[in-house]
Amino acid sequence: MKAKCVITPSLWAKALVMLVITCGPRFAWAFFTVDCGIVTIERSDPLVSPGAVSAHTHVVAGSDTFGPSATNAILRQGSCTSCDVKEDKSAYWTPQLYVAPSGAKGQLQEDIEAQGGVPVPLVNGNAFIIYYKLITDKGERQDNDDEKWGEIVPFPKDFRVLVSESMIKEKTKSAGTLFNHPVTYKCLGFGDQRDTEDFPSNPELCTGGLRTQLTFPSCWDGQNSDSADHGSHVSYPTGSWAGSPCPASHPIRLPTLFIEVIYKTTDIKEEFAKGWKLMFPGMPNQFLDSGGPLFHADFMNGWQQDFLIKAVNECGITPCPLIQKRSSSCKKLDQSPSPPATSPPPPPPPATSPPPPPATSPPPPPATSPPPPPTPSPSPSPSPEPIPPEPPSGDDGFTLLWADEFDSNSLDKSKWTPMEGDGCEYGICGWGNGEFQYYTNMERNAFVSDGRLVIRSINEAQDPKALESFRSYCKGRCQVTDQACTSRCDSIKISSARLRTKGKFEVSPKNAPYQDMDIIKIQTRFRVTPGAGQWPAIWMLPSANEYGGWAASGEIDIMEAANSMDSSTSAIHYGGPWPQNVFYSKRASADVSQWTTITYYWEEDFMRWEVNGNEYMTAQSGQGRTREGWYTTAANAPPNAPFDENFHLLVNLAVGGGYTGNVALDTALQALNEGSKQLEVDYIRVSGKTAVPSPSPSPSPSPSPSPSPSPSPSPSPSPNPSPNPSPNPIDPLDSCSFCSNIRQQGKPYGYYGDPSTGCRGYYTCKQRGAWYNECPPDLLFNEASAVCDQPENVDC
Repeated sequence: MKAKCVITPSLWAKALVMLVITCGPRFAWAFFTVDCGIVTIERSDPLVSPGAVSAHTHVVAGSDTFGPSATNAILRQGSCTSCDVKEDKSAYWTPQLYVAPSGAKGQLQEDIEAQGGVPVPLVNGNAFIIYYKLITDKGERQDNDDEKWGEIVPFPKDFRVLVSESMIKEKTKSAGTLFNHPVTYKCLGFGDQRDTEDFPSNPELCTGGLRTQLTFPSCWDGQNSDSADHGSHVSYPTGSWAGSPCPASHPIRLPTLFIEVIYKTTDIKEEFAKGWKLMFPGMPNQFLDSGGPLFHADFMNGWQQDFLIKAVNECGITPCPLIQKRSSSCKKLDQSPSPPATSPPPPPPPATSPPPPPATSPPPPPATSPPPPPTPSPSPSPSPEPIPPEPPSGDDGFTLLWADEFDSNSLDKSKWTPMEGDGCEYGICGWGNGEFQYYTNMERNAFVSDGRLVIRSINEAQDPKALESFRSYCKGRCQVTDQACTSRCDSIKISSARLRTKGKFEVSPKNAPYQDMDIIKIQTRFRVTPGAGQWPAIWMLPSANEYGGWAASGEIDIMEAANSMDSSTSAIHYGGPWPQNVFYSKRASADVSQWTTITYYWEEDFMRWEVNGNEYMTAQSGQGRTREGWYTTAANAPPNAPFDENFHLLVNLAVGGGYTGNVALDTALQALNEGSKQLEVDYIRVSGKTAVPSPSPSPSPSPSPSPSPSPSPSPSPSPNPSPNPSPNPIDPLDSCSFCSNIRQQGKPYGYYGDPSTGCRGYYTCKQRGAWYNECPPDLLFNEASAVCDQPENVDC
């Protein structure tokens, strides 16, 4: 037996990819399938009518970025696919089938509809079943002998094709049998179910549906990924599908793409009773020479290319172990259903952390810590192959307590509650951070697709109808007499979503209902579209605020990022109610526009965070001592307060605010004009472990009083830790005069320590977009020991 196939790309004419294959075994009757739901139904055809409205409606499956200007690269940038193989973000589209009066005529869709024509639905709302058949010039493989059966090349990365009317007619004339016709039909659930060249005579009797079947050309010229007519670069084999060679002009064998579309003709019995007929409007020649109807299809490759290469090489058995199926409810953005413009009762006031503002500005509502320098990147990057998910239990003795794998077809409302509004109803307009978004309960902003939670921020102002609907939704939540609320609704432009588990899942170490758990572990895997003003967060808030308002009862930021998404910050917020709150944070260098895994471990008196398996932050309890770790100013609080009470999870995507560098609204809208942004979450898992010794604690965080905005009656609801990678102080030098000087100079983002209890001898601030540590003039910051030190001790 030969070695497994290796496919290597090499440049050929005009830098197009030519895939050269060397030996590899395959097995009998090899194929794999991709089942796809409808991602959109619209008058778009990026091959025939790029950038324009097409002559007729298409039913489309695949990437949610399909549209009149779609390209292979744009498809791969989609946030989801309606197909059940997540690596396939291709686009497959066929014309919408209509039933119309027998005398109906016209080339355009509106002509048919004006004469009473109506679309025929698909069975179960699904779109296509797509077979990738591994058929060679010598037939379908039946053993491992490559020399006997020949080779198959995967579709080039930028491959696209239209199976046109002329191509179908030409192949139909030369086909020896009906089996080799490009287009056939099958009546399911009635009669002998033989394939036919024409629609069955009584399609209303097809109780299992009317199946339309199309075979794509499988011979390629080896040079061009496309052609002027989108068909000349490919050809059908010279004879039958299985057992005849490709023509000399198109010598390279591709997978044989075979598409099935099943129409629910039982729904249109009344129309058939009136003598109406089935038709595909918009095509100049709607029928074959035999009188049979014409059907056509298009394909644009959006596969993760390395995966497709592997699948063509290795899927020698059916089902192929490499092809992992999952359900998908992915819809193109403007096809997502909108909820009614009414709302449930407002949720209880949430709480989040405020970013400290510059001391020279008047205090805004509570926000969180300073942002990394904004370097927006407008479009998402294709993600690498996801790492295999962790098993849900049995991981080093951890027991799964709660999880959402997002494998269902919709958001699990038994686990999550959407929060709504702009924060004003809680007394913190802009969610305490000057944010621009209005959170909704609409599926277009938060949905489950392709095994992932997707939270989208959208510039609703791009579409006047969408903007009107969005603002009506907002006004539907206002009290009748609240004119200020109605007025605010007239100015909102950005929608997004925020979810929480409060009242449904809450946890902390050694607290009911998990009092036997000494360690709580929370792990999540996510990625975020870069863009100016984007501020995703996965975080936790106390469910009862037992020690007072934010942040006396604490906040835990598992992760947050902003703008260019080139790092992830974790933090804890504690101390007293604003403005006596303090925080401790660290920023990990990680490109979170790619799939990233954050793991957070929480013990009674110790915490640590890992990014992609590497520890980057630890924190420990001050045991009630404010200079040595976390604490609360609440009277008679236990030693490990405030992180000894139950917290709940939150996931949201904010736009604008302090953590983004106070990006301007116009800048954020411009980024969204280039495409909606999203936070995708593959899973969130919470597990627990009993009676395991704690890891050796790293130096404890020093309290960092963060100047915050004026307090509000309700806790601040926005999750926002500090982005500056402030060092974890070890035996810092006390210098009360230095602390006082820093405060008097109005340096932004606070100082370390309190002159009443002793000062930290250094200060972290932001200047000219760069983070640096500032020490007294006679000292230098020693990164090795994280203190201000004598110059001779600092290795520069």
